[in-house]
Amino acid sequence: MENILFTPSAVQMTLQNLKPTSSVGPDQIPNLLLKSLAFELSHPLCHIFDMSFKCHQLPQVWKHAFETQVFKNGTTCEANNYRPISLTSTCCRVMKHIINKQLLDYLLKHRLITKEQHGFIQRKSSLW
Repeated sequence: MENILFTPSAVQMTLQNLKPTSSVGPDQIPNLLLKSLAFELSHPLCHIFDMSFKCHQLPQVWKHAFETQVFKNGTTCEANNYRPISLTSTCCRVMKHIINKQLLDYLLKHRLITKEQHGFIQRKSSLW
């Protein structure tokens, strides 16, 4: 795989598929804003993603995360009943999503990963 292509249409589509109610990350940009301005932000974000990828550097705020605990099950008094999650910048997650999709498409196309490897394929159970 020689390069990841960040296109305005891929960025716009990914932004439009954001959950508007998700929590904000360290950049404090709400998903609802990114989703509603998907068309307007697709070109500048495409440029930022492309330059970041080519220069091997991310914007500093994208390297930070808010860590929080999410209740799994059982009694709320026990620490083992919580799992940590990291809330990262939505823009960084959008970039990661585009890279992940292209990488997975490449691996499947060149038969470097089989369709039976469910742990790597979205919406497939890894419990088979």
